[in-house]
Amino acid sequence: MEITLRDIYDAQQRTEGRLETMSAQLATHAATTSARLDSGQRGLDDHETRLRALEGRVPADLTGQVASLQKFRWSLMGAAVSIGALSGAVSALIAGRH
Repeated sequence: MEITLRDIYDAQQRTEGRLETMSAQLATHAATTSARLDSGQRGLDDHETRLRALEGRVPADLTGQVASLQKFRWSLMGAAVSIGALSGAVSALIAGRH
């Protein structure tokens, strides 16, 4: 089969038509994507602003309060261990007498 200049010209015209269509689709897609990114950035900025406002409401002495609660928790754990050991020893004494 012989390829003529007309065949090459027709193929080139079809290719150019496809490229024009793809270029228009790409421009539309780029505009849509840009709008979505702008919307997402506005939402992110809003979340950031609200987080900073919430952080501003945290009492300044909160760290000290948390530290004292942790000390109290460890003291309670120590007391529970001591009471458990003491009750185990008492139980062993009572069981040993009978």
